[in-house]
Amino acid sequence: MRERPETTHWIVRSFYCAVVGKMPKKFPWDDGVLRDLAVLDPTRRAYLDTEDKDTNTGMSHDKHIIFVSLANKFFPMVNQEDLKDEYQLLEDSQITLLDGEGKPIRVDHVWASILRMKTLMGEERFPNLKLTMTVPATQ
Repeated sequence: MRERPETTHWIVRSFYCAVVGKMPKKFPWDDGVLRDLAVLDPTRRAYLDTEDKDTNTGMSHDKHIIFVSLANKFFPMVNQEDLKDEYQLLEDSQITLLDGEGKPIRVDHVWASILRMKTLMGEERFPNLKLTMTVPATQ
């Protein structure tokens, strides 16, 4: 068997392989934020248990409460009541999940189409959702 030369490329590749190998052990799999992110996947929203228990308080709450709580952790300046109302208005029937060929549409593309929705008056239909789903590149 031929030995590999210690090239920079090989050393960098070995480093990243080692890092990726350790990630599953260090990843916070039981983190509540990761669990709550399921409400952002339109394909999973319909199948999520509507009665989830909060691991901190033990209280049951609906998907819209989970969404608002999650958004509040990262965007506390958004009006929570308005955000809850918008999330409740977001009906699964309004969301196109398949393209013309019957293939699933990527989640980011689904959310982009949701955030482009307008009211009959031409205003943004979900302005608070847009605030929470669009992270500015600079402050």
